[in-house]
Parts: sequence; structure tokens; C-alpha cells
Amino acid sequence: MSERSEDIRDARLWLAIGIISLAGLILLTVVVASHIVLPFDDPILGTLRTWTPWESVWNFFSEAGNLPMIPTGGGFLVWLLYKKRRREALLVLLLFAAATAGSEGLKALVARPRPQGGGAGIPGFVYSFPSGHGFEDVMILGMIAPALWRRCRPVWVPILFTILANGMIVFVSIARVALAVHYPSDMVAGLFGGFIALGLYGWWSRSGSWADHPPYPMIRA
Repeated sequence: MSERSEDIRDARLWLAIGIISLAGLILLTVVVASHIVLPFDDPILGTLRTWTPWESVWNFFSEAGNLPMIPTGGGFLVWLLYKKRRREALLVLLLFAAATAGSEGLKALVARPRPQGGGAGIPGFVYSFPSGHGFEDVMILGMIAPALWRRCRPVWVPILFTILANGMIVFVSIARVALAVHYPSDMVAGLFGGFIALGLYGWWSRSGSWADHPPYPMIRA
């Protein structure tokens, strides 16, 4: 397969990820806003709430999936500007802003209370749907991953980052439910939201696109 064909295939994959995730988020939002009981929410929440011996671990991942994401995303923006990829930096900044506004807008629209005992210590964030942690973790870590895959050598660097990023997202998702600040469906909705932003990023930063200028420098670890 030629490099051009691979670029087209990858671009279509990113677009498909964004469209499928958008459909999933819309469907889940309608279900939750209609107060339809999802059969997996209470059983999973109840099971994870019994994992109290691991509470310190869940608190760690809950915090790691929140505040550190701000400097991580900011660092990615700074790196893009340093490499003179101003168009891509603008794209990332716009997606960050749209994702933040979209997440908070959905919270206000659906107005789903957090699970019992889960709202403490989160002033100003009284609603649970969708999960902001899931949203931003997928979006930020997900944007860094393709940048590494596209231009980083040796290949073990993006592989290792992808494994760690996926592990981080999984444990943060478990932690937020185990701490009763989210229902499982809140986390799924947040992941859908993050994949929407990630799909748009992958599509608009694809090879030959407006944001793909100048070409990525090769990174050698």
C-alpha cells in the first residue's frame, strides 16, 4: 500500500471515530436526559463502591486524571508553537475550548445529580453527566499519541506512550466510579466526548490538511 493510500485510510478512520462517537454521545445523552434507567449503572457502581481498601489508589488516579492534564495540554500546545506548527496549535486550542464548553453545557442541560455522597469537595461541579475527567483525558492524551506515531522513531516510544495513556484512562474511569462521583454511563459519555474531539483533531491535522503545516519534524529518542 502506498504512503498516500495509508494517509487517506488513516484520515477516514479518524473521521469515522469522530462520527461514531458523536452518535454514541447523542444517544446516551437522550437516554439519560429522559431518565431511562441504564441496566449496567447501578450494578457496576455498587460493585466498585465495595473496593474501599483501594480508596487511596482511586484518589490518586482521580487527581492524576484532573489537574495534571492542564499542564500536559499546555505543554503540547507550547511544543507545537516551538515547532512552528501554529495552525495545529490553533486547532488544538479551539478543540480544547469547544470540549470544555460542550462538557459543561451538557452537564447543565442534563442536570444529573452525582451518585449519593459523590459531590463532596467539588464546588461548582454538582452535576455528573458527562465525566469531565473522561472527556479531557481521552482528548489530551489522545492528541499527543498520534503526534508521536506520525513522526517519532524508534517506534517503541509511541507504543509505550499509547499503552500508558490507555492504562491511565481505564484507571481514572474506574476511580471516578469507585469514589461515587460518577455513574458508569457518565464515564462512557465522557469517553465519547473525548473521542469526538480526538477524531476531529486526527481529521483536521491529517497529512496535507490545512493544519499540517509545516511538516512534522522527525523526533528521535
